[in-house]
Amino acid sequence: MSSITYTYLPETASTNTFAKENIHDFPYGFRVVYTPNQTAGRGMDSNSWEAEAGKNISFSIVCHPKMVKPSEQFVLSMAIAVDIVKSLKDLMPEEKDNFRIKWPNDIYWKDKKLGGILIENSLKGFRMDTCIIGIGININQEKFLSDAPNPVSLKQICGKDCDGIKLMESICERYKKTLQIIKLLENQDNHALSIAYESIRANYHRLLYRYDSEWHAFQDSEIFHAKIVKVQDDGRLLLHREDGTEKEYWLKEVKFII
Repeated sequence: MSSITYTYLPETASTNTFAKENIHDFPYGFRVVYTPNQTAGRGMDSNSWEAEAGKNISFSIVCHPKMVKPSEQFVLSMAIAVDIVKSLKDLMPEEKDNFRIKWPNDIYWKDKKLGGILIENSLKGFRMDTCIIGIGININQEKFLSDAPNPVSLKQICGKDCDGIKLMESICERYKKTLQIIKLLENQDNHALSIAYESIRANYHRLLYRYDSEWHAFQDSEIFHAKIVKVQDDGRLLLHREDGTEKEYWLKEVKFII
């Protein structure tokens, strides 16, 4: 895999949208589009993403993980979430135990949302073709005006300005190495590749918000208490409910009561 190519945009509606509209300019390699001013950022399921101009970092990674099977594509989501948390821990080691991944791929600090990920994959035949990973992280914003219930920024956590560009570069370097390892193992040993995938899944679950032995409140058609069993390979959340039953949920079918 070649070195990372960065494209800076002073302002754009959405880095993911820009990447998709200009995908012919990113036919190979590992490319990153970034901006300090994303005016119409998108989250999961068409949710909007608030970002004060010049205070945060929004970027999209464009890569071509053709070695990943479509049935295993959620491993790409797990891997980038893990790599983001690892970079945050390096940035703020004193807060390392407070950074978590909230299913499926929100980035949390304690009970507050620090960042989000929007992954858009395209297939060619029976193989992965292009993966666009949009990432938004609250860096130095101190006031949030949207109705999002629990946002937080790095500056609110540590009390000083933080370098969003440096954090972005750390995340991208980590993720590029993750894909390099997957590609190398895919060419050499299927068993070793399976072990690598299991390591990514294990790290994801180790960092998963509310993945412990406690009962937590959730809501589908009603409020109930449950424990997280695991996240399935297709991204579904498996919960063990207090009534002894287990049930799988897709995104938006259940929510955490925080």
